[in-house]
This record gives sequence, C-alpha cells and structure tokens, in this order.
Amino acid sequence: METQINETFLPQPLSKLQNAFLSLLYLLTFRANDKVFCQHGSDEMRMAERVINHFKYNKIILNQVSKEKPLNQFFQEMIEGTATEDDIETLLHC
Repeated sequence: METQINETFLPQPLSKLQNAFLSLLYLLTFRANDKVFCQHGSDEMRMAERVINHFKYNKIILNQVSKEKPLNQFFQEMIEGTATEDDIETLLHC
C-alpha cells in the first residue's frame, strides 16, 4: 500500500488523479456501515492525511461531480467528517 501512495505523489495525468480520488471517496462511503474501517489514528487515516496535505494546493475537478468543488476537497471533508449529506448524494450519483 505504501508503494501505491508514493507513486500517487509523482506527477500524474489529471485523469489518473480524478480516478484515484473517486475511488478513495467511494471507499470512504463504507465507513457509515463499518465503524472499524479507516478509524482516526489508524495507518489508513495517516495515509489519507498525507494525501490531503500533498494535494491541498491542487484543484482536482471532475465536471461530472462538481464544477466548483475539487475532488480532493470532497475527500478531505469526508476524512474530517464535515461532508454534508448533499455532498455524499452528489458523489454517489455521478
């Protein structure tokens, strides 16, 4: 898993970053049903925080989701627990 995270930090085509963030967002939707998945303080959470910090100045936009809100912002809000129900609905319907 660590190798995959490090490869993500290399310059990537936008489509790969969009697909990666969509996949991460989809996986995070399972936290609602599995409280053990990606808990605060876990290795997964620390890796997620590293991804957030690495891409904090990038705007990874996917027009099918939102023309204004970047995917990495959706991801950060889901990790922090501040995503709204509307945000989740938007992600699940894209």
